[in-house]
Amino acid sequence: MTVYDGYRSVIATDMVKYPAEWTFKSNAVYQQILEHVTLEQGHEYLRLAMAHERWSARFREMVCETALRNDMYGKPVRADFDSLGISCSPTNMRYLWHALCIWDHVRSLRIQRPQFVEIGGGYGGLHLWLSKMGSFDYASCDLVEAKALQEQYAAIHGLKLVEPDQLLGERFLVSAYAFSEFEPPVRRFYEDGIVKTCKHGWLLWNMILVYEFTDKPLTITDEVPLTGAGNKVVTF
Repeated sequence: MTVYDGYRSVIATDMVKYPAEWTFKSNAVYQQILEHVTLEQGHEYLRLAMAHERWSARFREMVCETALRNDMYGKPVRADFDSLGISCSPTNMRYLWHALCIWDHVRSLRIQRPQFVEIGGGYGGLHLWLSKMGSFDYASCDLVEAKALQEQYAAIHGLKLVEPDQLLGERFLVSAYAFSEFEPPVRRFYEDGIVKTCKHGWLLWNMILVYEFTDKPLTITDEVPLTGAGNKVVTF
């Protein structure tokens, strides 16, 4: 039994319940994959976000509202963030920072309305946080159970999740750790079916050395904050 088998089982168990009864975020098996950001990491993500040019009183209000709304489902383990005056899952601060970084890359490319396709979308947390910062179309590629959860999670928050072939513009690849964690056959599957159709991308890379997974020129920088030895941010 692999860790993904347990992950899928946890999601499947919650999918037969009402969303208010979901507990996957506090499940130890699920936390091997997601919802494992430490309090210290959460504070570092928040510190970086507060130093971002977008930060303002209004943006802070959005952050608090989104974190609390995200935590309404899945029974996450919460921690105090005194600078925000709320208690929430530290994973929210990771999504906040990653969403800011993705939108920075989008703006640097002068893309008006990105066509995001995420490989490994978790429960849809990044989708939710991205939606608070701009307009886009969004698709995900994931396990059947995870996709079912993402669809329900998006619907709960008034978001639309489509299939990749429904994205009509230039696709923008997003993957927060997932792509580089897959076994080679799975990566090749996504390289052939998804990556080669994307003109731009933003990936958090871990576990293995970065290789030329696309014919686009890559920009590779160290992850900030560094949460694992050798972790990189890969953009194209």
